[in-house]
Amino acid sequence: HAARFLHDGGWDATKRYFLAAANHSDKVAAVDSKDHKMAGLIDVEAIPHPGRGANFVHPKYGPVWATAHLGNENIALIGTDPENHPDSAWKMVQALKGQGGGYLFIKTHPNSKLVVWMHQNVIIGGLGCSCICCCARRSARVETPLPWTGGIPQLTS
Repeated sequence: HAARFLHDGGWDATKRYFLAAANHSDKVAAVDSKDHKMAGLIDVEAIPHPGRGANFVHPKYGPVWATAHLGNENIALIGTDPENHPDSAWKMVQALKGQGGGYLFIKTHPNSKLVVWMHQNVIIGGLGCSCICCCARRSARVETPLPWTGGIPQLTS
């Protein structure tokens, strides 16, 4: 059985497994599209965002799928390689600490020096604004937010 309130999700890097956030159950369901069975039901933190997530290879845990949370600032990394990394598969292997307030969308690109880009709406001094945060490949930390007014954000370092 899957968790209640499956909302939206995305594919792992192999396109075999579909991961869907159950945002009112604080779980992510992994479904094997080849076997047509549930591969795992993963406990995550408060209100996982039902976006398509981001895939990348973690140096310790192998292939992971990342999703943001609306209920807190963390990014959940879920292991997605049951064949080569069975100890990490279908578990939240790491929570990247973010800037606070939760994130909306999360993306990655294989040629980027950054692992993951996250979009965040924040309220500063009573005014709403958007910013882009990123997680550096080497540090595995969420870096300082960049103000975003549209277009492609530019890194200064």
